[in-house]
Amino acid sequence: FGGGGWGGGGGVGWGGLGFWVLGWGGSVLHLGRPGQGWKAFLGWRRSWLSREVIAFGAWAPVAGAFAGAMWLGLSDWVVGPLGLLTGALGVTGVWCSVMVYVDTRRPAWCIGLTAMKFFGTVGIGYFAAMGMSLGVMGMVLVKMGVEARMLTAGGDEAFGRVSALQWGPLRGVVLVRAACGLSGALLMGLGLSFYGGLALVIVGELLERVLFFRSAAAPKMPGTI
Repeated sequence: FGGGGWGGGGGVGWGGLGFWVLGWGGSVLHLGRPGQGWKAFLGWRRSWLSREVIAFGAWAPVAGAFAGAMWLGLSDWVVGPLGLLTGALGVTGVWCSVMVYVDTRRPAWCIGLTAMKFFGTVGIGYFAAMGMSLGVMGMVLVKMGVEARMLTAGGDEAFGRVSALQWGPLRGVVLVRAACGLSGALLMGLGLSFYGGLALVIVGELLERVLFFRSAAAPKMPGTI
């Protein structure tokens, strides 16, 4: 959340907080009765979704306080603990997000792949906020390497349907995702354009998340053909 001292990504941290606030505000719009959204907290003992709401709900004010403390130049005794708490709450929230999907038992949403995708995006955001272009490029290439491995899983019982969907009706999305991710990573990694490359990387990450949802074929029910 720092200023120009954060290399090429000076404004990215503040931008990340702003995007989160917009996303949090918009997340209630899909609810049939947004005024009842507070009830999401009630199931925290058994619901990963409720835990996610609690974690990210706590993250927002702490992250805002952390950003404000840095902007005001407060003592490290204030900034340090706020930064650690912000990170801990953020990681907890992302982990809850991962488990929301893992709990569905869909093969494409297994814990390893889902955690890699979600925390890989977190890693990209971290390196971008720190202005570390090579870090962004590395994370994008690692993620895309795993995604490419999924495309070759045609003979695998668990992931064959995912591969078939991505080679078939979702091929266009796969190609655009690959083009945006690779070109953006190279623009950043080669020092050609930080923000132009980051914009392409973000588009690629959004398309990766589209594929995450649209290609996660549910297992057939017993007895079906």
